[in-house]
Amino acid sequence: MKKVAYILTLSSLIFASCENKKAMQETTPSTVAPDSLTKEITVKIKGNPFSTSVLNEKFTDLEGNTLPFQDILSQHQGKVTIIDIWASWCPDCIKGFPKLRELQEQFPGANYLFLSLDKTTDKWKNAIEVHKLKGSHYHLDQNMKDSFGKAIGLDWIPRYMVLNEKGEIIWNKAIVADDPELIQIIKKATS
Repeated sequence: MKKVAYILTLSSLIFASCENKKAMQETTPSTVAPDSLTKEITVKIKGNPFSTSVLNEKFTDLEGNTLPFQDILSQHQGKVTIIDIWASWCPDCIKGFPKLRELQEQFPGANYLFLSLDKTTDKWKNAIEVHKLKGSHYHLDQNMKDSFGKAIGLDWIPRYMVLNEKGEIIWNKAIVADDPELIQIIKKATS
């Protein structure tokens, strides 16, 4: 009797798991890779690659102007854009800058958009100068676990993302600039 109860319980768990997976596949946009469901499921809203809350986040540029992320993205539309989310206090970010410069040499036609999560603007600006970071620079006065980080599934920095010419996310998560998949995505997008 115990064996029958065990088999019935096991069968119902397997069935429920299969039904749950089927339901997820049916509600997931076809452009989202299965292994990134939890990270990108909320990304595409009304043709925009980011949620409305992310698009409305306020960033500060090097001159002290504040503008929504939507405006920043609009400035980069028409070219492949590589986004680097980083901070000067992050050892992996600093260690990754030489590989990022190699990426910039390999793909000079792409836009490079740096989004800093530094605690102060002075440290942010100093790091840009010290590490000779070339590209467009913006600062967000938040940490990884605040609204912007939560909305994009930020669990580590640096985080590299790639947008196509239309501003659509084509790669959401790389943590090193020499990630072979990241490089393949950029090659394909820029060819």
